[in-house]
Amino acid sequence: PRRRLVMLRRLPLPFAPLRGRLHSSASTVRIAMVGCGKMAEALADGLQTTFPKLEVHAFDLNESRTELFRSRFGAVVHSSAGEAVRGADLLLLACKPQNIEAVGKELAGSIDESTIVLSILAGTPLRTLSSNLGVTRAVRSMPNTPAAVKEGITVWMGTPELSEGDRQLVAKVLGAFGEEVMVDDEKYLDMATAISGSGPAYVLLLMESMVDAGVHFGFPRAVATKLVQQTVKGTAIYAMSPEVGQANATSLRGDITSPGGTTASALYELEKGGFRTTVSDGLWAAYRRSLELGGNNSNVGP
Repeated sequence: PRRRLVMLRRLPLPFAPLRGRLHSSASTVRIAMVGCGKMAEALADGLQTTFPKLEVHAFDLNESRTELFRSRFGAVVHSSAGEAVRGADLLLLACKPQNIEAVGKELAGSIDESTIVLSILAGTPLRTLSSNLGVTRAVRSMPNTPAAVKEGITVWMGTPELSEGDRQLVAKVLGAFGEEVMVDDEKYLDMATAISGSGPAYVLLLMESMVDAGVHFGFPRAVATKLVQQTVKGTAIYAMSPEVGQANATSLRGDITSPGGTTASALYELEKGGFRTTVSDGLWAAYRRSLELGGNNSNVGP
């Protein structure tokens, strides 16, 4: 049968049929964070909104980051990862992917059977999470940096041991900082890493290039930056607006490209320089690297 991607709809909360502190908005929810980087910070911010009674327990080798979590989220800071995760309803794993084996050893015997492990580690398959952490209820996810302003998108997949209630909960958690898409095959996680996970960097590089060109024209950098920022923001909103409907990027681009005009001239030069192929090659490189990190065959693509 063909594989499919499934977009979960938002469900009314709390979930009446579900049990446990995580499924009740009236109970205190204990979240353990192993790794307190920028993405973990964005997720913690979103979780505060989703769970009014949130108890954050944090561990990171960088003390300045845990102190930030203490001051911003009232986190209980621990001296070891094992201490941080004991009794947690949800464990957010946000360490560096290459440290998963060492972290697994430190967490051995500390993770409760009822704890859901939510990983945001790039290129780290569910089998690696399960074997290194000794858990069965795990989620692999790929968020992106716009989660910091609750405009991110996260692609995720859970182990078969997750109940339907667990999956609804994960959708609720990940939906706290943008959109979420549940998939039923891990290959989509590696693909998403290349498209949406790393995607903001590609957009920012384009923005940087446009700003530099504006400065070259003679604009003050602040003005060029404002023009580019609003153009990118407005274009994204426009492309997603109900007024546009189901129109794709190609037709929208055609609508603003007059024959012999300035836009046509610019697009001609970009295409002549291999813009489309270069973007594609970059995404394929990211996809292959994600496969490599997961120990999978990376001999794919052009």
